[in-house]
Amino acid sequence: MKNNLKHIAVAVIVVMACLFTYQSWWLIRMYRSEVTKTENAVRTALRNCDFSEMMARLQRVRDEKSGVGFTGDITVGAGYGSGGTLVSQINTTQYEQDTLGRQINGHMTGVTKRISQTTSSVVQTDSLPQKPETSDQESMFESLDNMSVQMIRGMHTGIDAIDGNLDFGLFDSLLVVSLKEAGLDGQHKVELVTFADSLVNLNVTVVEKGEPKVLASLCTDGYVPSDDAISFEYVFDVQETAMYRLWIEPVGKAVLKQMTGILVASVLILIVLVAVFLYLIHIIRTQKSLDEMKSDFTNNMTHELKTPISVAYAANDALLNFPDEDSPEQRRKYLEISQNQLEHLSGLVEQILSMSMERRKGLVLRKEDICLADMVADLTNKQKMRIEKPVTFDVEIVEGTTINADRMHLGNILNNLIDNAIKYSGETVTISIKADERHISIKDNGIGISESDLKHIFEKFYRAHTGNIHDVKGYGLGLYYVKSIVEKHGWTITAKSEPGKGTTFTIHWA
Repeated sequence: MKNNLKHIAVAVIVVMACLFTYQSWWLIRMYRSEVTKTENAVRTALRNCDFSEMMARLQRVRDEKSGVGFTGDITVGAGYGSGGTLVSQINTTQYEQDTLGRQINGHMTGVTKRISQTTSSVVQTDSLPQKPETSDQESMFESLDNMSVQMIRGMHTGIDAIDGNLDFGLFDSLLVVSLKEAGLDGQHKVELVTFADSLVNLNVTVVEKGEPKVLASLCTDGYVPSDDAISFEYVFDVQETAMYRLWIEPVGKAVLKQMTGILVASVLILIVLVAVFLYLIHIIRTQKSLDEMKSDFTNNMTHELKTPISVAYAANDALLNFPDEDSPEQRRKYLEISQNQLEHLSGLVEQILSMSMERRKGLVLRKEDICLADMVADLTNKQKMRIEKPVTFDVEIVEGTTINADRMHLGNILNNLIDNAIKYSGETVTISIKADERHISIKDNGIGISESDLKHIFEKFYRAHTGNIHDVKGYGLGLYYVKSIVEKHGWTITAKSEPGKGTTFTIHWA
């Protein structure tokens, strides 16, 4: 049983360790994946907000060019020419509506005519991205993404040539909304940064890169990026001389906040599993202890029952073969021996039956007023006659002390406590019995009880030592019976002990 318990405990520990390791690994991978996902969402938000701001400027230009008697089209495109260079093209077409109209189906319609059309191109130095040498799918997607970025940058350059007044406030407003959609509703700071020391001509690119300059900056009220803040940069022109730079606090905190439900659920599941496993181990250990105590009880009870039976049998055998000429005193001695052993057996059987009835809640107490001094005197006299080693009783009972109790069970309680005091004492036994209207205490000068055993002594089948290695035989029921009957009377019992200095049991009934 001991080895089986050890194997079960080891198996449980291994399972719990594996479960904890896997859960930690899964949560860490999920956290890293969410961080990467959130960071990519921030980069995508920068690109989308820039595109939206660019389209808003283009619409503004269209609205400004539109008026009474005038219509126009503005188109911006970007692509790669035959030489592999990036070309941004701006087409502007103007129309004028004829003032002379004509009636068609009852409606006045105007006649429009094209009055001008101009086309401007900005040739960039960026070359067409080369096809990857391998057919690796990931490389292909990366190349296409880079191409898309370059196309948008080309369109940006073209629109800037028409209207170079960036709406930085609109960009920031759009970015706030996008960040909230990505789960980042904290503080931020966004900057418009340029590296250009010279302007860009529509036809010729002449750019000299210098030190970065912050042209504009917007941030959440009172926000100053900490030392741990991270930055995201989005370059929006093909010369890579202008960019948006976003400062936010590490996204890990936001991701952890989003994962709160999963983390709490995972921790709760782990706690429940640990509690279940610990409870399982506790049940197994309890069952193991119970099995050992039952085995101990069976062995010791056999000894307890066989001893008085053997003594009584020998006394009766002596009486049957007793010569007539012997004295009557000798016969009386044998009869007293038999009587004492039968009383001992009767007490054992009564205790077992009482505990069985108590378990079924069927124990009925027959209470009466009992003179405590008389009962204690009778019990001590019987103990003196029965035991072989010298015993000294120091009895102090307040005169006239009576107690309302079941006589048989009260006698068994006191007899068990006195019998234990004698059993677990040395060659010389001194027992002190003190009582008044509130309590009775029985103190001995025995071997005492350790602190670890003291809290278990009233448990069923429990003994300070297990198995058959005992200096004193017992069955682990005596003190359990005592406590059960005491509580049945509505009383309480306490025990104080110290190894080598004896034990004191006190029953409180007031």
